[in-house]
Amino acid sequence: MGIEPTNASNLILTREIEPGIQLVTMANGKVNAMNLEFCNELDRVLATLADDADVKVVILTGNSRVFSAGVDLKRLVAEPLEYVDEFLPAIRQMFLRVVRFPKPLISAISGHALAGGCVVASGGDYRVLARGAQIGMPELRVGLALPAEGLETFRFAVSPQFFQQVVTSGASFMDEAALEAGLADSLASPEEVLTEATAIAKNYLQIPDSVFRLTKSQIRKTLLERIRETNAAFGKEVAALWRDPLVRKNVAEFVTQRLSKPQKKF
Repeated sequence: MGIEPTNASNLILTREIEPGIQLVTMANGKVNAMNLEFCNELDRVLATLADDADVKVVILTGNSRVFSAGVDLKRLVAEPLEYVDEFLPAIRQMFLRVVRFPKPLISAISGHALAGGCVVASGGDYRVLARGAQIGMPELRVGLALPAEGLETFRFAVSPQFFQQVVTSGASFMDEAALEAGLADSLASPEEVLTEATAIAKNYLQIPDSVFRLTKSQIRKTLLERIRETNAAFGKEVAALWRDPLVRKNVAEFVTQRLSKPQKKF
């Protein structure tokens, strides 16, 4: 039941862990960096699960150290602009797939969730965060403008008084601070994140599919409308910034500086 990964690189792994509960594990290297192939594959997997009548609830997780560290910046600046022109729509589509997913989607935030990883985690209906894991949005500090699908997801999910801080400060949050900011719904030890997420998933199994689907669509109606409106107003400007030579230069310098420093082991 459910689906098996069909891509040779196994960027996304899927398996049924309980009747009706599908575990989706991001498995793109050590930090689940988001490149074009990763975004397309997660989008495909979620689309398939949305149409699979045997799948009632989905748990999305990463590895024991990192949920996802966001965009693969090294590749983003190494590739020609044609890659950016493919990648930006792909990551936007993936973000949109997460927030529009019609079934219960639980974010089992097993490790650090930064930048795009924080966006994906925030799109879940329930978010279990591992104690000690950092979650936050450093994208603007890196030099990349946040697309509407990310910005409006934060506006929807984050505590209103923390929205601007989460989006613009580049700060990371942990433990109770993450709960207060609205970046997580509950905390668990790293070893218990999946257990907690599975218990939450079993609760969702008690809700009839049609009832949940309709209720979720009503809850997120304004979110999806704001995504459309924000894209209409600012979408071209965001895309232009991602292609801007100065922005790309700044991102490249950030990558170089980061790679020149001793890497912290998560």
